[in-house]
Amino acid sequence: MLRDIFMTGGTTSLLSGSWCTQFGIIGMSGNLFADSIQIAESGNIYATGRYASSVFLVKFDPFGSVIWCKKLYDLNNVKVPITLDPDENIYLTTRSGQRILKINSDGLDQWAYNDTGPYTYGSMDAIVYYNGYVYTSGYVDRASNFSNESLCIYQYDAASGGRIRTLIHDETSVTTDGTFNNLAIAASGIYVAGDLKSYAGVICSANFNGDLVWRKGTQDFVYSSTGHSLAISPDGTQIFTGYRYSSDSKGGVISFTSGGTKKWERKWTNLYDCINLVATNTQSVFIASTTSTYTNLAQYYILKIDSEGNQLLCRKFSLSSMRYTPAIATDADENLYMFANYGSEGFIISKITPEDLAAPQLIFGPLTLTEEELETVSNSIAYTTPALINYNLSI
Repeated sequence: MLRDIFMTGGTTSLLSGSWCTQFGIIGMSGNLFADSIQIAESGNIYATGRYASSVFLVKFDPFGSVIWCKKLYDLNNVKVPITLDPDENIYLTTRSGQRILKINSDGLDQWAYNDTGPYTYGSMDAIVYYNGYVYTSGYVDRASNFSNESLCIYQYDAASGGRIRTLIHDETSVTTDGTFNNLAIAASGIYVAGDLKSYAGVICSANFNGDLVWRKGTQDFVYSSTGHSLAISPDGTQIFTGYRYSSDSKGGVISFTSGGTKKWERKWTNLYDCINLVATNTQSVFIASTTSTYTNLAQYYILKIDSEGNQLLCRKFSLSSMRYTPAIATDADENLYMFANYGSEGFIISKITPEDLAAPQLIFGPLTLTEEELETVSNSIAYTTPALINYNLSI
């Protein structure tokens, strides 16, 4: 644990239970990225971020006070996702070296596993804990020259870190940047969203035996270096994925049943991309979205929609000097947690209660949330169903 690398600007709290904490890392430089945030059942909060080529993991208590902060390692400048198990062990993976780490709730390393998989080159872009196993999704480079990449999903034993098997090795080329960055798992199956070379956007479903069940793709979605967002309802019956459309550069969300049937589609005026989605216990979904292609406008939208795509609320999120879309999470009480960079000054992490989120305006610390109205644009996109070619590989 490296508490000496951490500095904080203090926590601002509101009577309703909302709070906002500003913090930074001593010696940080370059672009700052708020990558991932996870909420434990205890209310503790875990988040990962990056500066220059360094990664940090920080743990907060339920009131926004720092418990510990740990610098992990230097790596290529790519997003670092995390997932938690019921004991608050943290699992994270990086694209660099296809590395998986397990860290306990005290910040102590439990195991590290470097897995090149069946091919020399590849990536691990997303990670999810489910029922004693850790699953990752990414791509493998079959030609070792980044000309022939494929979707790959691995399954690991959470206790030991050893790879149990390759669940999916799908022989359909993906983009060379590796974009299967979004993974969701429920009793109904395993779901991954990303990009293919022949389709700008794709969502796939697999069962726990490693069979690729269905895949939907469309060329009307813009390629995204961070992949396309993905969320699943708690009961596993409804899948939500967010995109930006090629035809009019607007952000939208599409819902599928667990069997791959499209239920509805929504997109919004003024939204450039629906980057981060998180589902709640009531089947509603929070969305974090950019407003334009620029990265330093300091204005983003937080939307909440119901299971039918109807907009429940919209807030414009303003923070001086902020760049990039915040990572978001929610808990059983539907409190919204946001983790964002604060220009070159550091980071903020905040908890916003449903009562405060419903208020016309909320100001605490440097953070401002104002009520906003966004027009919903109707659209009906045609999904294709590419052929499924599936390989189950041994260890």
